[in-house]
Amino acid sequence: MRAWIGQVTFINVGYGEAILVEAPDPSCRDDMFVMMIDGGSGEDAEYDGNDTGRIRAAEYLEKRGIRHIDLMVNTHIHEDHTSGLLPVAERWRPGALWQPFPTDMWTEMKPLRMTDEGTIGHQNHGILSTADKFRTALNDYKKLCRLVTECGGQVVQMKPQPAWQPVSSQVRVNILAPDRAVLEQQVDDMRRLYREGREELLPVMDSRMNHVSLALRLDCAGKRFLLAGDLEASDYGMISGGQNENSDWKADVFKVGHHGQANGLTSDILKKIEPQHAVICASSDRRYQSAAPEVLKILKEQQVESWFSDCPDVSPDTDGLQPHEAVCFRVLRDGSFQAEYQIK
Repeated sequence: MRAWIGQVTFINVGYGEAILVEAPDPSCRDDMFVMMIDGGSGEDAEYDGNDTGRIRAAEYLEKRGIRHIDLMVNTHIHEDHTSGLLPVAERWRPGALWQPFPTDMWTEMKPLRMTDEGTIGHQNHGILSTADKFRTALNDYKKLCRLVTECGGQVVQMKPQPAWQPVSSQVRVNILAPDRAVLEQQVDDMRRLYREGREELLPVMDSRMNHVSLALRLDCAGKRFLLAGDLEASDYGMISGGQNENSDWKADVFKVGHHGQANGLTSDILKKIEPQHAVICASSDRRYQSAAPEVLKILKEQQVESWFSDCPDVSPDTDGLQPHEAVCFRVLRDGSFQAEYQIK
């Protein structure tokens, strides 16, 4: 008998996010409910030549012996969240794909050509330029939706909802974001891009994409996780119920939005969430100033224990952090938490 009744794992995919949720459920295949939230990057350069334990989401699932995925979530269309889901979907064929856009959106999308901007350097290896990252993400999103559909799964548009939605006997989900008006503007621009060839809209769409992230509050075996995607601090006022002083964002574990960049968190937001633990998905090279010292200071001031999916160098907060493949939170049978790094 397993010692745990729920498990949420943040995989070390470098600058990106990939979150695996597992909970025993006799109604599911192998008596286990499995949910995958984002998949990290699909770029070889994100994983090659590093010594911090980075691992592709699909490779991690193989090592763990995962045999199926009941539910997949793509919080928003960015390369470091979307592209790594493609090989996962090819191998495990999820029954449903949750995402924030209208279910027919992907059918209008046409392949976008890459620019001639080439790559930018990180840790002495090439990463796609920002423009080509976004084009790649849009192309991969269409491929992902098509693959899920062709394999008999459903592409589902998820919207903010006040009630918890059960997805298994041990797991419930509450969708808190995105804001409807911001999403509608993004959808309008996406349709103009593909119907009218308006590629000049791409930079605006790219910068807006963070703000249409699905924000999920997950109840896994009685412990709550707030998974904010790439939401920035300015977005929290638009979260469902955000204007209501009684709205409940409370969570035991908070995955800090936007990779812990300075614009991802304020002290007031953290006070509303009241987490015991925070997870920051920042890369070891601290790309785009992720794992910002300002954010770590806010967490420390409110006595929230910080965990890191990769190994960013932010002394003294990350001193002694060893290479690892994931951060794992287990809910034990007595209702207590067990949190640990899975050392490479």
